[in-house]
Amino acid sequence: MEYNRFNRDDLSNRIDPEKLQTARVAAETGKALAGVILLVYFLTRFDLFRVFENSGDEFLHFMGSGLRVLVIIFLVLAVISFLENLLTLIFLFRGNTDAPLVQMLLKISGVMRSGTGYFFMLIFGILFGGFGAFATFSTNVTKAEGTEIFGAVFMLIGIGICIAAIVSFIKMLIKEL
Repeated sequence: MEYNRFNRDDLSNRIDPEKLQTARVAAETGKALAGVILLVYFLTRFDLFRVFENSGDEFLHFMGSGLRVLVIIFLVLAVISFLENLLTLIFLFRGNTDAPLVQMLLKISGVMRSGTGYFFMLIFGILFGGFGAFATFSTNVTKAEGTEIFGAVFMLIGIGICIAAIVSFIKMLIKEL
């Protein structure tokens, strides 16, 4: 199909796969750097966590602490992703992608990209389980009738999600490596 003297069917012949991979890694590096900057801003300037933690309510204190821990986890992951993408980008710009160390780095990078969804699945399973445990076992919060049962169900769902994420990640690792 031709559009303004541009043939879309011929596009695969015009794009160099190595340059396309370099552009993708450069975009990933920029995204990771933006994530690091945004998460550092949330941790240092955003007062929502302190408001929750200083409210005196057990549930809000639990939420504030949990949100702060989540932001710290995501910050560590963003820093790791930025460093990994920056190192990959440096190797790709040098053009020496046939070295065994670079091949191993590119393989680890692919496994990290493939495993990201399983990590988010694990985090949300922990969230489900944590809030379910809080609803089931907290003593200083006024609860409606049946809260313990729903909390236990959510806790079991969270545990199931965590187990599924870990098993799926291990299967992916076995297949990739």
